[in-house]
Amino acid sequence: KGYQIPPVRQAGHFELAFTTVGKYGESIYTTQQMVMNWSSGFHGWNGIIDWTTTPQYTFNTSSFTVKNRGNAPVDPVENYLKITIKGTFTTYFQMTNLTNGVVYRLNDSLSTSDTLILEKVSSLKNGLSVYGKTNHNLMYLEPGDNEFLIEGGTVTSIAFDFNFLIK
Repeated sequence: KGYQIPPVRQAGHFELAFTTVGKYGESIYTTQQMVMNWSSGFHGWNGIIDWTTTPQYTFNTSSFTVKNRGNAPVDPVENYLKITIKGTFTTYFQMTNLTNGVVYRLNDSLSTSDTLILEKVSSLKNGLSVYGKTNHNLMYLEPGDNEFLIEGGTVTSIAFDFNFLIK
């Protein structure tokens, strides 16, 4: 919907009422969409994006930093958060957010042909629930930098997809 305010030759006041569907405003793109469309210049942010570096939300090391550029936590119970993991883990996969202390653990192996997806409150290995083999913790992100540590094997790829949330 578009609105036009007629020009006024002198100072004046007006009011705009905004309605949100959820608790927070969200970035237009998710982090994975943003990386794919970085050169388009069409972004809706909160004014704290560093435009001089291309953002990274996919990693292939056992320690890395996920930048939540919103000013609200990303809680998978209330907000979209998808973490896609590929790698070789012989007996367990463990991911620790060192920033907030949350530890997610899957007591099962992952081979190079497996994909583990943590989406909202689900834990899926190759599309089948493995929630019963986890420690039942949900990973969430704090505003700003979130330092991660992966244990139990070798990471091939771990991708974070979420919207930045603005209070």
